[in-house]
Amino acid sequence: MKIENELRAKSYFLTLKRLAGIVLGIFFAMMSIPLTQANEIYPKGKRMYENTCALCHEVDVGPDLLGRELPTEFITYIVRNGFQAMPAFPHTHVDEETLLELAQYISASPASEQGAEDE
Repeated sequence: MKIENELRAKSYFLTLKRLAGIVLGIFFAMMSIPLTQANEIYPKGKRMYENTCALCHEVDVGPDLLGRELPTEFITYIVRNGFQAMPAFPHTHVDEETLLELAQYISASPASEQGAEDE
């Protein structure tokens, strides 16, 4: 009986070890995806950023947004409600789908070349 319990314990430990290895492998694989793919993953968000946000946020009027890993919820709240000098952008200006993609694009993008040069 003692040998059976030891074998079960070893089997259980090996299963946990394998599972942990798989989880870590998936995690590191996901982390290795370049952030520059945000351009390809969020084309509407990129277009909205370039045509609207960058007019202030890439020319030192507003703060740099890219490369800061801002939470998408924070971005959508600020866009809808405005903050300090930034005006609110209502649903008539940007629909929910585009706003979500914009927030995901900003959150996932690396620092812009302009922002990187300023540091």
